[in-house]
Amino acid sequence: MGWSYYCIIFLLYTVTLNTAPFYEYIIASLVFLSVGILQYHLLHAAHEASHQDFRTRSKTANLVACFVAYPIGLTKSFRDEHLQHHKHFGVPNLDPDLPIYKSPPKSKIDFLIFIIFSFSGLAAINQIFWGNKSSTLKSSRSSDTISLIFVQIIIMIIFSLSMGPMYYLFFWLLPLITLVQGLAKLRGLAEHGDPVIGKFVLRTFLDNGLLACFFGNMGFRHHAEHHFYPMVPFENLQIVRERMLAHKPHTKGNLSIEICTGNHLTYLNDWFHNLPWQVKD
Repeated sequence: MGWSYYCIIFLLYTVTLNTAPFYEYIIASLVFLSVGILQYHLLHAAHEASHQDFRTRSKTANLVACFVAYPIGLTKSFRDEHLQHHKHFGVPNLDPDLPIYKSPPKSKIDFLIFIIFSFSGLAAINQIFWGNKSSTLKSSRSSDTISLIFVQIIIMIIFSLSMGPMYYLFFWLLPLITLVQGLAKLRGLAEHGDPVIGKFVLRTFLDNGLLACFFGNMGFRHHAEHHFYPMVPFENLQIVRERMLAHKPHTKGNLSIEICTGNHLTYLNDWFHNLPWQVKD
């Protein structure tokens, strides 16, 4: 899967090399969006790897990290951070993803501000410097960090030799901190957020159309089932869902599965339209 992503990205880049000036901004925008979307799906692959491949004794961890983690700024320690989200879901200072959904938008204006902040790059900068990091997390091993830097240098060299060093910034780093972050924030809000302040949910999406495949590929449609059984490979989550339906409704502590008949985007769209434009004092 990683190879196909990189082949597509390479083909997209070559299109920009001899593009007529009239079309270069249009092509550049399409390349930017395409690369960001592909990086977003690499993030999904890294999420799956954090459950299946980044274990301490895994023989494939380093190879998988080179293709799905290091290129998008993650290390194998992403596993430890992400598992904190599963173990301490909704717990302040322990759940690293809590800032996404702990203060849901209360108005359309709030919702639009959330979207702008998430896609502007400010959310990524805020997460890097002031993110909700648990004190129980271990820092990345030096070898892991060195591998991350090494892979980024290789990517930068490829850009420099083929197109120029500035393209590395515009077509690789910028999509990561804007488009990828924004899409990830929206997905997290849809999966765990709720218009009721202080209510956190585990949400599953039943739609399997094109948008569902975009936001919810690699098991993210069955996100509630994934939280109940986090070590089950994503391709088996549909089986998990069918078996869970045959029993009483599942709960996890004071949480229960919430079923959405649509997809991530339709849920967020309905949420937005049901909000007032402004909250009355």
